Amino acid sequence: MSARPQFPIFKQTISRDIFLTLRSLWCKTAQTLGDRAFLVTEKELLSLADPTSVINIQHNLQNENFSLLITPQFNALLSSSWQPSTQDYQTDITFDTITISNYISRLKKLCQYDSNIIQYLEFNLTTPINNYYNYLQDFINQLMVILKLDQGWQEKFLSPENNNHCCLDLVTAKKMLHYQLEPKHILEGVQNQIEQKFDLLDTIQMTLDRVLMLLQVDRLVIYQLDVPLQYIDSTIVNVDIVTYEAKSSEKIDSILNFREETCFKKLSRCHTKYRQGFSVVINDVKAGSNLEPCLQNLMEKMQVKAKVVTPINLRDKLWGFLIAHQCSNTRKWHPSETQFLRDIADYIAIAIYQAQSYKLLQQQKNLLEEKVKTQAQQIKDALVAAQVANQSKHEFIDNMSHEFKTPLTCIIGLSGTLIHWTSNNNQPLPIEKQQKYLRTIQDSGKKLLKLVNNILDFSEVESGKHLLNITWFSLQDLLGNILPILKQEAQYKSINFSVNCQIITRNDYIYADRDRLEEILINIVGNGIKFTPSEGKVSLKIIKESTQIIFQIEDTGIGISQQQMPLIFNKFQQLEYSRRRTYGGAGLGLALTKHLVELHGGNIEVESVVGKGSVFTVYLPIKEQKKSENLNPNLPSIKSKTIVLITQDEEFSTFICEVLTAAEYQVVWLVDSSISPHQIKLLEPIVIILDKNCPEVNIELITEQIREIQLVRKIKIVLLCEEMSTLDWQKFAKYGVYDYMLKSMSFTQILNKIYTII
Repeated sequence: MSARPQFPIFKQTISRDIFLTLRSLWCKTAQTLGDRAFLVTEKELLSLADPTSVINIQHNLQNENFSLLITPQFNALLSSSWQPSTQDYQTDITFDTITISNYISRLKKLCQYDSNIIQYLEFNLTTPINNYYNYLQDFINQLMVILKLDQGWQEKFLSPENNNHCCLDLVTAKKMLHYQLEPKHILEGVQNQIEQKFDLLDTIQMTLDRVLMLLQVDRLVIYQLDVPLQYIDSTIVNVDIVTYEAKSSEKIDSILNFREETCFKKLSRCHTKYRQGFSVVINDVKAGSNLEPCLQNLMEKMQVKAKVVTPINLRDKLWGFLIAHQCSNTRKWHPSETQFLRDIADYIAIAIYQAQSYKLLQQQKNLLEEKVKTQAQQIKDALVAAQVANQSKHEFIDNMSHEFKTPLTCIIGLSGTLIHWTSNNNQPLPIEKQQKYLRTIQDSGKKLLKLVNNILDFSEVESGKHLLNITWFSLQDLLGNILPILKQEAQYKSINFSVNCQIITRNDYIYADRDRLEEILINIVGNGIKFTPSEGKVSLKIIKESTQIIFQIEDTGIGISQQQMPLIFNKFQQLEYSRRRTYGGAGLGLALTKHLVELHGGNIEVESVVGKGSVFTVYLPIKEQKKSENLNPNLPSIKSKTIVLITQDEEFSTFICEVLTAAEYQVVWLVDSSISPHQIKLLEPIVIILDKNCPEVNIELITEQIREIQLVRKIKIVLLCEEMSTLDWQKFAKYGVYDYMLKSMSFTQILNKIYTII
């Protein structure tokens, strides 16, 4: 908030009787107000003084008397110095807070060696001083009576021939008092409108109208800086523009929405001064204003003859200007009026800040409400998902009980029959029936094994534990393994099964997981055979393109409806109700197939028409075999294939040595944890597998030795451990360890890890 105007100070030489009467007025006013007022004189200070400092303080306050009155409504200081030569008192009367504060500071300095007085002044005088001048009129009227100031007192004391000057003008004092009270009333109105969530435009407009009426100016505007303006082409440009206006008459031209780029842009260098509270006061635009010609012409166009420009600073940033225009005539602006405009500018800044804060609060509230709605919807969706999962669990249990009960019933029933007949020698069971029963038991066991394997495989794949064993292999060899099984199933159901492989034999090598590709084809073709009635058709077409290989399985089965299409790849999903199902299965085949296809980097698509059949298409990316590549590219083509293993774990060492040796690596197993640079140079390993739990192992030393012999780019250190935390790995990685290997890995995972590392 900007500084408050200096309240007038009365200065006059008065007699002792008048001085005592004034002191009596101070005392009576304090008694009238009671506990709400505080009065202190030089006598109170002397009574508080320490005996050792009384003489010193009396000397400092020699011939000086004062009465300081502090009330909730106003502050009043009566100070005087006795003139021995004339027996009169040179008296000052002030109501100004700053002047009174300075006087208290002077008292502190005079009594600086007495802590009692300093503490008294701090807690009883400095803190309670207020900044308002309410109910001052009666006090001033009594002063006028005591000082015998009549209606002509101003001319009497301000006349050139009079040496005694009194600057207490009652009219001016009342006017300035009004200027002190009116901003408070305006601010209260502004705060009230903000609390009632009034629009900022209405709040500021109300303020301008009241200030315009109070100061009786012709035009009052707010010139706002950096206002975002959107053009027709949706571009947004920040401009300086008049956003608010109040006029005393319709005869005054409106400058609302006025923009001036040329003249005002030149004044941007003055923004620093404006941010510090600088105001421009011009009593006459034509005479003595020192305006640049551009601004002079602009003021003439706007009919401005006198003006005051006051900055509106919002949190140390120049937000805009409050500008008062006098258009009908020139005007000598009183300092109290310019200060009043500064106060109003500060109040407008408060209103803007509170409005912006409220707007931000509303945005945060709306955002919070939106988040609450989103979270509520997420909770609702989670509950629905939980209900669906619970329903799926029940359906899965019903489905599995059905799938397990049927083969188990056959196994238990037929095995019981065989036991019964073999134990009853009188009535032996015919050989043909025995073979039939045994075959049924075997088929039921295979069915159970397949169900269990599907569940376990899917669990492994879904949890991310499964790693593909990628190798080069012949597609013809793969088909040679699975086609007899599929043809037998098709023949059993009297279904015509055909294969169309459009790949020449010498170009049929592909890079994938052979076992998993077999599983993909068996699942999809098996599904086609399963859901195709007798005398139907199932075909497998294989096409190899430049970047992918395509497996297309088409059947003339029952088909899938469009409503059920999104569900077919869900786990444990059966398209029939479990208790009335015609077709068996755990509902995992297609879900597992989709996971395996995606693990290969491919995708699967399906088209189907109810009653006519379905077409499943699998796309797998392929890698063309280069001439330089080995037909067994599962092994890296490198000169040195030596791996050094440093561990004292005999069981794991035997296992990993067998695995790596079978993969045609040369493994050197060292029980001693110490290894010299000479040994490293001699062996030239591509990988050093170092047991983290090996006694006296110094990982940092080994990496440093490798770095010294300049083989750090050729040799990769792999840490062997039971487990590895994130913090441990960050520490070992700093030493230069390339990767780590867990002892719980399977042989496939170990080979894939080594292949990835090198």
